[in-house]
Amino acid sequence: MPKKDGLEVCKLIRQSGNTLPIILLTALPDISNKVEALNLGADDYITKPFSFPEVLARINAVLRRRNSNRLEIAIGKMRINLVEHKLFIEDKEIRLTEKEFELLKFFIENKGVILSKEELCKRVWHYDFIPETNIVESSVKNLRKKIEEYCDKKLIKNIYGEGYIFIEE
Repeated sequence: MPKKDGLEVCKLIRQSGNTLPIILLTALPDISNKVEALNLGADDYITKPFSFPEVLARINAVLRRRNSNRLEIAIGKMRINLVEHKLFIEDKEIRLTEKEFELLKFFIENKGVILSKEELCKRVWHYDFIPETNIVESSVKNLRKKIEEYCDKKLIKNIYGEGYIFIEE
């Protein structure tokens, strides 16, 4: 890097409060450099020569760790607290039932993917069958109503004959 080294950049990023994943790729193999980088906030430290499969595996590992430690998901005006099972839209708490929360979380984790009624029954309600009731339709309708009261765009859309899709704002 022409003006600053990786350690300086890492330090500046962390001092600014940014938590984006940082993996340093360097020619400096000394253990003291590795220790300093990790203490400054780097998530990993890879020395040259390296293999691309190893770099990819390390990127995936850092991303897995980051996602497993996530306490909130933010999408547009919405914030979903994964610990307290709460939904906030523009800092207003929206009360959801436990199943509505699970349904919203599943939609968000699969945004842009059409989810069939069967898939929702399996993954949210843990049924291996489609119940004779309209539990999915009713829950989606209630969830939509609660969200759309505070969002000006339909986020959960019905795809006729296929299922539902969550579209990000």
